[in-house]
Amino acid sequence: MKQAEIVSRHQQDEREKEDKNRRDADQKRRVAEAALE
Repeated sequence: MKQAEIVSRHQQDEREKEDKNRRDADQKRRVAEAALE
């Protein structure tokens, strides 16, 4: 595998991790807001 392929795959993994973290945080915030109501 070429270095560029490894790098782009790693960057994609990082983006997916960030997206998942953001979704998890959004969900936690919604749950917290619902609990406050």
